[in-house]
Amino acid sequence: MAKRCIGDYYIRDTIGQGTFSKVKMGVHMKTGKRVALKFIDTDVAEKTVGMTQLEREIDIHSKLDHPNVAKLIEVIRQDDRGRICLVMEHVEGTDLLDLMLDSPKGKFSEKEAAFYFSQITSAVSYIHERDIAHRDIKLENVMVAANGHCKLIDFGFSRKISIQSPIMRTPCGSSLYSAPEIMLRKKYCGKQTDMWSLGVLLYSLVSGSVPWAGADIHKKRCHAVKGEYVPLEEASPALQNLIMGCLCVAPSDRMTSMEASSHEWTRAREKGMKRKLSGKLTRIIKRMMT
Repeated sequence: MAKRCIGDYYIRDTIGQGTFSKVKMGVHMKTGKRVALKFIDTDVAEKTVGMTQLEREIDIHSKLDHPNVAKLIEVIRQDDRGRICLVMEHVEGTDLLDLMLDSPKGKFSEKEAAFYFSQITSAVSYIHERDIAHRDIKLENVMVAANGHCKLIDFGFSRKISIQSPIMRTPCGSSLYSAPEIMLRKKYCGKQTDMWSLGVLLYSLVSGSVPWAGADIHKKRCHAVKGEYVPLEEASPALQNLIMGCLCVAPSDRMTSMEASSHEWTRAREKGMKRKLSGKLTRIIKRMMT
């Protein structure tokens, strides 16, 4: 049987699926290097997010080059088949949510959390410096390799911030990570809403849950809109200060990504890890990959 292929890549098994896309493992014919092939049905995409947003994602992602951002290698267009294939860097690992939930305590120590958070803020600082807002930062959109190296993924909601239109209006992202101004359907600054999402992500890393109390999503959202998060009584003062700086209801009061990246907690705790994982975490990641 002839091997299925596209461009210079053999097509392997499906590794993910979305509303209008399917992600398959790909293997480069000459080098044997593994990649992720994201096949997008253009007809379905047009009816859901629209081709303008899709082309925007491609344009933004193709220009990014950072160690903690999954790289878009090339774009293969198959107009005759009504699809586009995004050839992306494949991260041999698991997403940060699954890694956290599968850890011994269902959460990370401050030192372990800072190891990941420092990499994520490095990626976010990089895109913010280029006036790009991610708009869907969450644990599921951070891939972790077996050596603990993090990659920010999924730029489907990303947006270039221009001088002509610095304010955004389209609500997007994941509900429990959304900033108050998005939940209230107000105009917003993408960088500032990214910082709120980073605060939720950081809180989740050290607690194993989102910051908002409540038996259902409605009650959680009511607390989120007011910035009323469950206190982390065992957290260090530096960590509490960092979380507070991200989860400010007033957008202009939030830390910037650069401030979060250079914060005393991020720097001090990250140094202690020396970019190494504990033996337990290494085993967890490797076990999840098999």
